[in-house]
Amino acid sequence: MNKFKKILSALAVSIAFTTLASCSENSFYKEWKDAGATIEEENVFKELTVDEVVTKRDNKDSFIIFCGSSSKSGAVSAVSDIQVQADSLDYDGYVYFVNTKDILSSISGKKNATDKLGVQEIDSSDLVVVCYKEGKVYFDTSSSEKYGDIYSRFNIDGSLSYNALACYAFEYYPVEK
Repeated sequence: MNKFKKILSALAVSIAFTTLASCSENSFYKEWKDAGATIEEENVFKELTVDEVVTKRDNKDSFIIFCGSSSKSGAVSAVSDIQVQADSLDYDGYVYFVNTKDILSSISGKKNATDKLGVQEIDSSDLVVVCYKEGKVYFDTSSSEKYGDIYSRFNIDGSLSYNALACYAFEYYPVEK
């Protein structure tokens, strides 16, 4: 009987961890869908924490992150645009995403994230897109003055085109599933 209880306990713990893991994977979908984004449960976004971005930078990786908060309507619209672009191009990988909703709730959290990510500004009504080449910031859409020549490639009719940025990410910085 004692052996049976141990097996049952191990099974319960296993189920609990599986449930928690699946909940964290679906939290992005639920949060952004509830905010009005047009995305499905199986979407193109892979969430990273600021510390995971720092690790990738320290490893001198080349990658792009999209940063935004579901509380900002422009960011919700941009997330929808990126997903639509991925669907229309049959992109089967991920794009990295840093959810700034909790980060922006405190001044120290915002400053800490801004410093760690190496960006000028992380708080935007839209998304902030950062491209890292070998760990260094190659461009940052929150700083159009500093990265004007690169920024202009994604500026269509006076607005930043998240469709163009998505295509760039899919082509030059794909993240396999």
